[in-house]
Amino acid sequence: MKIHHHICQHPNIGDDINLWFWHEWLGDAVNAFPETLLVGIGTVLNNKLPASNRYLVMGSGSGYGTASVTIDKRWHIGCVRGPLTADTLGLDRSLAITDRVH
Repeated sequence: MKIHHHICQHPNIGDDINLWFWHEWLGDAVNAFPETLLVGIGTVLNNKLPASNRYLVMGSGSGYGTASVTIDKRWHIGCVRGPLTADTLGLDRSLAITDRVH
């Protein structure tokens, strides 16, 4: 998998943890699916995503750009950051794992 994350000019634990976390959590599976873009921790679900044959979304949020991604058969959504991201992408709110809306 290619791990997509925001690269910051200044240290940011939420963005910087991606490379370590996904290799630690998924182990060799990261290398087993080179055609998949893992969209992980951070506010990265937007029009700046690199093109890919497959997308795996695991906890990402939408923002910082246009949330103009089109969810189709190439996408597997494990979870998104919060209910506003789910709403923005037209997904069921049960896929949201944080960021409660009151």
